[in-house]
Amino acid sequence: MIEQLTSFPDYVVAVRASGAVTRADYVQTVVPAAEAAMAKHVKVRVFIQIEDDADPSMGLILEDAVFGTRHLMSWGRIAIVSDADWVKRAYAFLRPIMPFELKMFSKAEAEEARVWITEDGTAEQG
Repeated sequence: MIEQLTSFPDYVVAVRASGAVTRADYVQTVVPAAEAAMAKHVKVRVFIQIEDDADPSMGLILEDAVFGTRHLMSWGRIAIVSDADWVKRAYAFLRPIMPFELKMFSKAEAEEARVWITEDGTAEQG
């Protein structure tokens, strides 16, 4: 399941993933939020909290790869909040090859992640 998190500026797509996470969850939650933010801002930031029990489907992974790549130059910062080992391994692999700021935070550092993803006050207007 993916749920949208509130109390973030409109240039931040903020979500929490837990349990079974499907392509449909992604298409219904993340894609519309990202597209709405991209319509207003040149660079969009992402805050994603991935719970220990999150189990992404292959369809979700592929959809995220396609959508993310299609909009590669639209991403600003991405904050990942998780304690799951598989997320830490994926982050270590992806971080050096991403053309945007990508930072990993533990669940205990969630508030620090919120500050980091919103610092500098505004995103570039579209």
